[in-house]
Amino acid sequence: SFPVSAWLSRHIGLINTMVFTHIPSSIALMLAALAPTLPLALILGLGFYLRVDNLGRVQHFGGDNGRDYLVIMDWLQRGEWPLVGPWRSSGDYTIGPGWFYTIAPAIGLSGFDPRAGAFTSALIGMGAVWLAWWWVRQASGSSAAALITAAMLAFSFGLIENDRTLWNPQPLG
Repeated sequence: SFPVSAWLSRHIGLINTMVFTHIPSSIALMLAALAPTLPLALILGLGFYLRVDNLGRVQHFGGDNGRDYLVIMDWLQRGEWPLVGPWRSSGDYTIGPGWFYTIAPAIGLSGFDPRAGAFTSALIGMGAVWLAWWWVRQASGSSAAALITAAMLAFSFGLIENDRTLWNPQPLG
C-alpha cells in the first residue's frame, strides 16, 4: 500500500490519507477476524468496500445532514454533552442524543469531514450484516443459509446506498 498511499497523500494530505485509507483497511482486517470462514470474510470485506468507496462523491453537507454535523461541532467545541438531542427540523420534538454520540468520535477525529459520519454509518451497516449472519446461523443451524443472508444484505443496492449516506434515522431502519 505504500506506493498508493504516498501518491494519495500528495493529493489529499497525510491525515486524510490515514483516515480514509489506513483506518478502513484496519477495520476491514478486524471484521475479517470476526469471520470464522473465508467466504464470510470476503462478503464482509467486499460489502464494506462497496459502502466506503468514493464516499466524498455521494455524501453532502446540507439539510438534516448538515444540521447533524453542526450540532456535533457545537457540542465538541463547547465540551457539552446534553442528555436531550436537538429539535427536529419538522415537528415539535427532539431527537435522542444517541445517534449524535455514535458519530461524534469519527467526525471529531476527522476534523469535521462530512465523509466521517457516512463512514460510521457504513460500519454500523456492516455490523448489521455480521449480526444477521450470526443470528441465522444460530437459529437455523445452517452455515449456507447464514452466508446467503449475509451476501444478500451486504450486496443489496438499497442497503449499500443507505449505509453510504448519513441521516440520523438510518441505523434505526
